[in-house]
Amino acid sequence: MDCGVKVNIGRQRFSGSRERTPMIETSLASTHVPSSPEDGTCSALRVEPIGGLQAARTVSPRVGANLRRGREPEGRDPPFSCSRIVLDSIIPMTTSMLYRLSAFSTVPDGGNPAGVWVGDTLPDPATMQRIAAGVGYSETAFVAPAEGFDRTVRYYSPEAEVSFCGHATIATGVLLGATAGDGTYRLATAVGDVPVAVREVDGTREASLTSVTPRHEAAPGALVDDVLSALDWGRHELDASIPPARAYAGAWHLVLAARSDERLARLEYDFDALKRVMLADGLTTIQLVWREGPGVYHARDPFPVGGVVEDPATGAAAAAFAGYLRDAGLIEAPTTLLIRQGEAMGRPSRLMVSVPSAGGITVTGTAVALAPAVPG
Repeated sequence: MDCGVKVNIGRQRFSGSRERTPMIETSLASTHVPSSPEDGTCSALRVEPIGGLQAARTVSPRVGANLRRGREPEGRDPPFSCSRIVLDSIIPMTTSMLYRLSAFSTVPDGGNPAGVWVGDTLPDPATMQRIAAGVGYSETAFVAPAEGFDRTVRYYSPEAEVSFCGHATIATGVLLGATAGDGTYRLATAVGDVPVAVREVDGTREASLTSVTPRHEAAPGALVDDVLSALDWGRHELDASIPPARAYAGAWHLVLAARSDERLARLEYDFDALKRVMLADGLTTIQLVWREGPGVYHARDPFPVGGVVEDPATGAAAAAFAGYLRDAGLIEAPTTLLIRQGEAMGRPSRLMVSVPSAGGITVTGTAVALAPAVPG
């Protein structure tokens, strides 16, 4: 008997179950949203409410894992108001601090939540994994040292280390700009140096990461068939003008283009089966896209290898996808792309992607604070 998990993610509805267990269905806005933080003060940030917006309704930040086990998620609304990071004063950090932000959005109920840990030295891998699991977001970035424009960064999902993460890098850049000043930060990641330029535009701070040099290769037919089977998609539902490809800009993603927005909107997949296929092939996400028109794409990214059903915004996949389009001759460069993601989940995200004629891809986004910082 197949005891795999079917996850059905519609435009506004989410359901998950394990065979022989009751169906769980709720109108979740995201499969990984902020948990209630511990009480704490923000040592380096002034936190301003945004027009009275309240924090997004939340469930357990590990809801993906809970749903995989057929348990109802538990959680409660956080007691704080959602807020925007603004520079108050630069206060030297004498201890590690843990921040919670949402990247690729100007409002707290949009974008992709990320943890950002900042300290003098990186913790050991087991400690970083434990902290990331406790935060529960799709990724947490660990940044050291606590000062300067040259930093080392490592990324962890709730289940494993990730070679590179775009949305957590954007969150890190906005945070560093707010606490240490705007400029270009040089982040030493596991896959190479990634510069992040931070600036304020019309009163909103934004960060632009430039990826390592992207590359791609044709996706093996067997891999495509296995992924389509787990997704319950057919080959006839793919856009032949964007052939399936394995694409890289710090992490590997499988790009599959849907022929219609209706196909992309109906995302139903076998969580365990897709996770097995992805782990065997070294994939981080499946980049499902639909081309709305010239320069505008919609994306959805299953991320079961990280214990997360779906990412509302995936900067690393956006860079890999843009690099694939350029290097395969599917677009003319230089150009700029808009990738819209997270809308079907109720967490809309906007990823601006600058594609030069050669070299790394630049992905730009904003970030908002979800909670006061707490000691890490």
